[in-house]
Amino acid sequence: MVGINWELGKRLGGPTLAITHHGELEGLVAGAEHLADVVAADRECRGKIYKVYSDSQASLKTVEAMTSTKDQKRLRRVQAAHENIRSHGATLELHWVAGHARVPGNEAADKVADEAHELPLPLIERQRTEVAARLALIQEQARQTWRVAWKEGSNAAHFRYLAPEVTHQHLRLHRGRTKPHSALLTQLRTGKIGFNQFLHERRVPGVATAACECGRGRMSVKHVLLTCPKWRVERKEMQRRENTTDLRKLLGTASAATAIIRMILSTGILTQFQAVMLPTSQMKGRENRGETGP
Repeated sequence: MVGINWELGKRLGGPTLAITHHGELEGLVAGAEHLADVVAADRECRGKIYKVYSDSQASLKTVEAMTSTKDQKRLRRVQAAHENIRSHGATLELHWVAGHARVPGNEAADKVADEAHELPLPLIERQRTEVAARLALIQEQARQTWRVAWKEGSNAAHFRYLAPEVTHQHLRLHRGRTKPHSALLTQLRTGKIGFNQFLHERRVPGVATAACECGRGRMSVKHVLLTCPKWRVERKEMQRRENTTDLRKLLGTASAATAIIRMILSTGILTQFQAVMLPTSQMKGRENRGETGP
């Protein structure tokens, strides 16, 4: 628990759960609201431009994006001030300036921001910040645990050979494919497929051996795609399209994956896919772009 609390403290920005960003953002809000009052009292404000300067790029980006959930109250106040100034025919502009750039009031603003940094956040905001930090910490620890399990686990050896590091890149291999083609590609890449090796390992009734009918080895994905003499014609057509015997390339690039899917469907080896059409030119444009996966 000590380690977790220490990591959590780093994420929250300190023991008071307050970070300078809140003070800087509050300074922008206060400046905008002050100018709204100035505009309301200025009878000759129409056409004028009123500017607020800040040396906090993070705060300026927060206001520009207007999407921060934890700063919604402050953002609404800035928006209200902006609308108020515009209703009087004037314009509000927010500008970044380098810190300590001799802008009048900059030193005073920095002092106010530092003081705001030391103030505790309101209870609800503090709770929301703490929950978000704890969730982020839990997610990071879960990802680290999963990475270790992926590298050292005894399962998924076939897929781990194809994809030593799992990323979102492998999803690109499925873009533009029909559901049956995508399902077949997933089975080929994971090795969880209706070939004797997998079925025998899972003790499927009626599958007495992992050997292939050709008598030259276990009926695995690699055996069917690269060596089984039963599918010599289909393999020759596949290799005409993809001149490689590297299983990682065959099941890791879009064009090769399409050729592999075509080969397996042509063999009729998997009865559940017998009614599935062969891949068509729907993948051609994507293959020409050379999109790949791990």
